[in-house]
Amino acid sequence: MTGQSLPLWRQLQAAASVLQSVREGASATAALARIDGEVRPGAQALAFQALRNLGRAEALRRLMASRPPPPQADALLCTALALSWRNDEAPYEIFTLVDQAVEAAKRDPAMKAQANFVNACLRRFLRERDALVTATDRNLVALWNHPTWWIERLKKDHPQQWQQILEANNTHPPMTLRVNARKTTQADYLALLAQNGIEAQAVGMQGVILERAMPVSALPGFADGAVSVQDAAAQLAAPLLLGDLVSAALTNPVTAALTDPVIAALTDPVIAGSTRNPSPSQ
Repeated sequence: MTGQSLPLWRQLQAAASVLQSVREGASATAALARIDGEVRPGAQALAFQALRNLGRAEALRRLMASRPPPPQADALLCTALALSWRNDEAPYEIFTLVDQAVEAAKRDPAMKAQANFVNACLRRFLRERDALVTATDRNLVALWNHPTWWIERLKKDHPQQWQQILEANNTHPPMTLRVNARKTTQADYLALLAQNGIEAQAVGMQGVILERAMPVSALPGFADGAVSVQDAAAQLAAPLLLGDLVSAALTNPVTAALTDPVIAALTDPVIAGSTRNPSPSQ
């Protein structure tokens, strides 16, 4: 059974559990690793979208209920609000999201007692959505889905561009790969993708941007280490720091064997400590 054929309420339960774990201090990656494999793809897509819109969702929930429900039910409610507050970005019909969120609460023994509360809040949101969203526009965290301290820091450091920076940070990033110079070249990997019917384009010296995101298990050569997933901006770190060594590594296999591990270490988001906690409350 695939993630798309699973009942939506199951995927919402899993996505809400990821949000709850993030609120408790875990990373989304670690939380997703605990989700059953068949549920994970759908739950991941929903959870990431919910986290990107969490500031708005939390403001909406506070507007409708000043006292939050227990953490698990609150995570489910905020997940549903985050997914449904914008028609143009909702992954499903709004009424379907509401119905399945209530079903998710009913089917979980830990949330069953809160199902009526979740239902009441979401039904009110359906009735008064425009007014509620307008009311939360006055909340900077809701408006930008970033923590207050970060918004204020950007205002101070980039007074002319802070809004553009926040807007860019809220966009869905493309799926970008870094080619392992010890295994293949950028040109050869692009050709391999084309042979497999996967549209992509080059970026930088080792990067490849996919036209459409896909599971890494579907990428040719991924299991053998030919590529890894890495943002194009992160891939600039090594060229900026190492200069000509990077260019040499891409044309000389001996140099590549020596420098590619260093490049990976410099640009790996975990090693570099650049993972951003997506919760606006952090």
